[in-house]
Amino acid sequence: MGSVIQSVGTYFPSGILTNQDLEKILALSGEKTSDEWIVERTGIHKRRFASGLETVESMAVEASLDAIKGLTNDIPPIDHVIVATNTQTQPYPNVAGFVTRELHKIYPSLIKENAGGTDPYGGCGAINIVFMYADGLVKSKIKKTVLVIGSEKLTDHVDYSQRKTCIILGDGASAYIISGADDEAGFRGHCDSSNGASRDVIYCNDQLKVSLQEALVAVAENRTPKKEFGKVLHMEGIKVYKYVTRQWQKIIEGFVDNSDLNPDRISFEELLGITGHLYNFRGFEEVEKTHPGFLKKCGLTDRRDVEENFYNSSNASQGRRAKQLLEIVSPGGYFFMYGYGAGFQSCANLYRQPIDL
Repeated sequence: MGSVIQSVGTYFPSGILTNQDLEKILALSGEKTSDEWIVERTGIHKRRFASGLETVESMAVEASLDAIKGLTNDIPPIDHVIVATNTQTQPYPNVAGFVTRELHKIYPSLIKENAGGTDPYGGCGAINIVFMYADGLVKSKIKKTVLVIGSEKLTDHVDYSQRKTCIILGDGASAYIISGADDEAGFRGHCDSSNGASRDVIYCNDQLKVSLQEALVAVAENRTPKKEFGKVLHMEGIKVYKYVTRQWQKIIEGFVDNSDLNPDRISFEELLGITGHLYNFRGFEEVEKTHPGFLKKCGLTDRRDVEENFYNSSNASQGRRAKQLLEIVSPGGYFFMYGYGAGFQSCANLYRQPIDL
């Protein structure tokens, strides 16, 4: 028995924060930056941000509704929900329960009212770890249909008086409906790893900061922004860049012999696509130097598309590409999903399109 992705939905909020906007915001706190500086180091031109009324929970629901609208097959009711997030509004009750309640109001026959669920932490690679969990639940027949969601409001965890992280991060959500299949299609293998000693490279704490809402008002009023106490994500960018680039190269070079991830022993060249966590476009270009064709597999050769849609939305960032691949990868073809982040934790998933689409 296999487990297949029946549909992918996405939600990316309408607010747009450009590099020019960040130049104005940071200048009020005495920090210099420019469009050229940001693009050269990250490849990012703009990022989406949620309104004050939007939450991790509401974006998770919107992405799930998009996934439901995309269903083309009859499936058993959703009986489990897993939400990968690092930025939920409150630690409990969890986001999964909120999603279950809201979806059941609209689609009472599609999601069980008493469906269980959880919100595992795992940095930006948590969504890939959750794929591994969902695959196990479905293949073992413990659950029939699992709704997997990655939802993040990272802009709530950023200090907009410091350019180190605010130039990279944005908001959004992606949702995946996973259920059983009769053949060996769908998820074929998984491979995860971590380094528990590297906990100080990406972390979050409470401190004084400039919130995005305050920064936008301060720009409009041309004044120094006020600081308030809140959560702030910290990241040693150079260390993360080197780690992720090295991880990509290692997993590509060891792909055929990685029996956990690739039990079918296909070659990396046979992959028809890749969904990679969108951490830094310059890092993807670095991998391209040693593995030509990598950017094409990732769907990152259209410069206009990159300028419009490439930014780090953590666990939400792979949904758009996954949605594309479900539409364009031929029956029986393979694609590969990879996420990585805090704790130098990563997880990769190999997926094969069902023959009978």
